[in-house]
Amino acid sequence: MLSRSSTRLPRLRRRLILGNLAVLAAFVLIGALVFDRSHRTREASARQTALNLAHALGQNMGAGFRQVDDGLQALLKRLDDLQAKGTPPPNEVARAAENERARLPAVEALRVTDASGLVLNPGDRPAISMADRDYFQAARAAPAQMVVSEPQRGRIVGGWGLVLARARTGADGKFAGIVYASIKTERLREELKHADVGPQGAATLRSRSLQLITRYAPRDPDPEAGIGTSKVSRPLLASLAQDAARGSFVSRTALDGVERVTAYEAVPGYPMLLLVGLATEDSRTAWHRETGLVAAGLLLVQALLAWGSVVIYRRARPD
Repeated sequence: MLSRSSTRLPRLRRRLILGNLAVLAAFVLIGALVFDRSHRTREASARQTALNLAHALGQNMGAGFRQVDDGLQALLKRLDDLQAKGTPPPNEVARAAENERARLPAVEALRVTDASGLVLNPGDRPAISMADRDYFQAARAAPAQMVVSEPQRGRIVGGWGLVLARARTGADGKFAGIVYASIKTERLREELKHADVGPQGAATLRSRSLQLITRYAPRDPDPEAGIGTSKVSRPLLASLAQDAARGSFVSRTALDGVERVTAYEAVPGYPMLLLVGLATEDSRTAWHRETGLVAAGLLLVQALLAWGSVVIYRRARPD
């Protein structure tokens, strides 16, 4: 006949093993829930951070463009005053434009054309026509509006840039040409650098047709790569279809293949889109560290329980 201790010990061993397995299963479930919630929280936090950065940059860009537009309108008024005294000579036109440009540090050049598109103040460069430029034609078609060009290479100063333009009209109301401000992409890129996007993040300015105007990415070897192109990710197009003014999404950026949580916001008052992307890998490093600590804590508790079970079992055995 079996003794009580001979039947009790195997039963205790089974209970201890099953208890440890149950605790381990509970820890695995708890860990999975904690890790998933932590991942979702970090992604939501990254989205909100990107939205805040996009909003701040968009507001700053809008304010800068308004300042340039104020300069264009001030130049138009000065030209009207000169025109009231007769057709101003080219040196007077150039002086008026340069005086106004000096108040606009972001503007590379402030120029004036006649009705045919011929630049009246090309500086020390040969006179050239802008009649075929999109901004000239748009300003002529809508003389009451300020026009923003697509990104393009300058004919006088060279390099990639953006143009803001307004139409000139004579006393009879007829089109008399345009005034336009040239802003180099390097100037706009400097504004994007104010955003803390992390080691692999990016801040981007695009036209409403989604052509790349300028981009800042700390690890980008060629900051002008892709300017003038409109290659974007499908998630961006899908998000814009739902809300063209503001939104966010997660995808790999078409230009460099880096996965980012990206937020976008329309630049208020201007046909441009500001995007800020925060690399998921940058935030994932901190997430891995956090989840690693949680996992280590759970494993330690599990190890202590297992050790305690061994102690209980040994004490229950007869000497």
